[in-house]
Amino acid sequence: MPNPTKSKPKPADATEMTQLVTRARVRQFRKRRLFTMREFAYALGYHANYIRAVECGALPVSRIFATKFLKLEQDTYSKQIIQSRYILPREVLILAKARKCAGCKRSVILPYANQKYCDATCRARATKTKRKEVRQ
Repeated sequence: MPNPTKSKPKPADATEMTQLVTRARVRQFRKRRLFTMREFAYALGYHANYIRAVECGALPVSRIFATKFLKLEQDTYSKQIIQSRYILPREVLILAKARKCAGCKRSVILPYANQKYCDATCRARATKTKRKEVRQ
C-alpha cells in the first residue's frame, strides 16, 4: 500500500531539477570542496567514471543524480555558519586567517593584525576580569 505522506516528484519538477544541476555546477562544486573524482563519486553513491562522464558532457544529468547532488550541496553549505555585522555579497574572498578573540574565545577575522578583541564590549569584559584577578 503506498504511503500517502510521501508523494513522487512530478515530471516538471524532475525536469527543473536536472536543468538546475549543470555539468559546470557539478565540476565547480567538486573543485571548490576539494573532492577528488573518486571521493565525490563515493559521497554521491556513484562510480568515478559516471561523474567524469557527467562533467565532460558525455552523459546527461539524471533526476536521481540531481537529487543526490542537491542534497549533498545543501548539507555541505548548511553546516557553514557565517555571522557578519555587515551585508556580505554572495561570494567573498577572505584574505585573513581567523583567530580567537582574547575575550570571548570565538573565531573571528579581525581587521588589524595587532587587534585582540572582536568588539568594545568584549574588550571591556576582558579588562574587568583582569582587574578582578589583580585585586585578589
